[in-house]
Amino acid sequence: MKKLSILFIAILCILLLASCNFNTPEKSTKDEASSFQAIEVWDSYSDSGDAHIDAFPSITFTRNNGVVYAGNDKIIGGGGYNCLSCYACDLTGDGYPELCFCMSLGSGIIDERIVILDYQNNKTLFELSDRGYHDYYLCLKDNILSVNETMYNMSKEITRTGKITSIDSTIQVAWDN
Repeated sequence: MKKLSILFIAILCILLLASCNFNTPEKSTKDEASSFQAIEVWDSYSDSGDAHIDAFPSITFTRNNGVVYAGNDKIIGGGGYNCLSCYACDLTGDGYPELCFCMSLGSGIIDERIVILDYQNNKTLFELSDRGYHDYYLCLKDNILSVNETMYNMSKEITRTGKITSIDSTIQVAWDN
């Protein structure tokens, strides 16, 4: 009887965990901004490695020397355009996470920028750059996808922060005061 009770509890726990969707964005009404929970794929300190994203089970994403591949297909990076970090986050509500990159561009004058790709539909949804004036970095704040802005090439002192949001399906940054 004790073994049967343990088995029942284990099955119940598995069913409860299977029903959870950890990539679901916070819901909002159509006109208000939504903030989104994200999952870190690569941090800025990893030079290479493979990643698997649940929504794309048959694809291995690889970062090698700043270039990102989906299987054998290059999706971003190369030739002075390098991936510093990547987060997966469903910003469009279609059930598939967008790939949110912090990219470094240049070989003398270098800037850091944000690029968000809808991998499922093969298109760029959002870019944030201010070459020569500001650099931008993705980060998680309480598991919410956020952006840190710094002065260009001066220091890593943060000048402002904001959350990646979506209003009426338009991705943007809601800057803090």
